[in-house]
Amino acid sequence: MTIAWSDPKYLADWRVATVGSARVGYISPPVVEGQPWSWTVGQSPAGWPARGEANNEEAARAAVSMAWDSFLAAASLAHVVVDNRPWQRFRLPLPPSIWDLYQGHGKNKRKTPEYKRWLKDAGYFIKRPATPIVKPFDIVIAMERPHGAMDVDNRQKPVLDCMQLYQVIKNDNLCESAAIRWQPGLGAECIAELRECAEVPAS
Repeated sequence: MTIAWSDPKYLADWRVATVGSARVGYISPPVVEGQPWSWTVGQSPAGWPARGEANNEEAARAAVSMAWDSFLAAASLAHVVVDNRPWQRFRLPLPPSIWDLYQGHGKNKRKTPEYKRWLKDAGYFIKRPATPIVKPFDIVIAMERPHGAMDVDNRQKPVLDCMQLYQVIKNDNLCESAAIRWQPGLGAECIAELRECAEVPAS
């Protein structure tokens, strides 16, 4: 978990640093304008609080973060990032191979009867969300392998096409990453899970 800072209630108030519900340190503004800021972290590799001064508030916050990271590294600990982005999960029939999706070429190219039937059958399994995913997303596809002569890597496209057809996603070009695997004991022919990509903080 990353450090969170309290908002000051008045100009001279401390800015308290917390990780989760634990207070790990604080910074305090100078009593006289132009003097350095003070910072303190409650634990250090040496076993007592780490303290110092910085030229401004931003530098004082950075010093607290660095001191806290040093303590974590010395203790062989690390920040734990909890990812609470929700997954949307769909059970599907086993998707056909990419080689069985279309027939013909150019203007005569069209979906095969097998692919049309699979898309229709898949629709019975999908509860259409209130709104489609309109941001970049990740998808994970797991399938039961009927026999060993089947390739895993050519069954991704029909799943993405299906998600777009039934408005789970706005467009399959929003897919940022995809993982697909055979999974024994899955309990379903195919399970697809999607979620929006994590927001990347502005630098």
